[in-house]
Amino acid sequence: MVLLVLSASTLASAGPSVVQVDQTQTDLPVTAEELMPLEAGRGVYFVTEGAQKGKQVPFTFEQHGDRWVLTKYELVRHELHRDQKGNLLIDRETDLREDRQIEYVSPILLLPATVDSNTSFSGKTRVIVRNTRTRSVKYHGTCHWQLDFIGVGPVGTPAGSFQTYRLRARRAIDLPLAQISMTIDFEYIRGKGMVATGIDQTIRSLGLFTNRDIWRLERFP
Repeated sequence: MVLLVLSASTLASAGPSVVQVDQTQTDLPVTAEELMPLEAGRGVYFVTEGAQKGKQVPFTFEQHGDRWVLTKYELVRHELHRDQKGNLLIDRETDLREDRQIEYVSPILLLPATVDSNTSFSGKTRVIVRNTRTRSVKYHGTCHWQLDFIGVGPVGTPAGSFQTYRLRARRAIDLPLAQISMTIDFEYIRGKGMVATGIDQTIRSLGLFTNRDIWRLERFP
């Protein structure tokens, strides 16, 4: 195995550097099925930014009934499904560090059926926040979300050079006692799936206390 060599990003500001989109060079449009094939697999992510920098994180991508579950062990679990149009949607996400699960009552978009240089979607949904150990409901709230294609960038590995397709998700979750804002940068290689994820998350409690968490995962190919 070799580690993907990706340029460092500062998610707190402008996010990862990107190149201008040239449709002839990036082979756009590209489908969700090409960017994230629904095929069972496992591997390892490497934490390259954040408090756990240097840690190796095993992951699995498995089918459970009509959903696919991407588990990044000890960090996060994403429950996904593909609709009849080919969109890949997020049903639930679980923070495995905090025993906190967010269910999107109307699933939110992870990947549209087709991605091109003008891809931009937004929406609003209700959320239910649960304690994963007791399954009790802690809060009801709302989530405003936006998903944009932000460009492509080169990835160099000993096995060769690849282009990553980069999408940025922004979410603002309003709960009775807290507000959660997230910027998540997803990077994909055609045919290989999600190869990097960068998260900048801020939780404000009671309008007084602020906790910010920044981390980035890069995958062994």
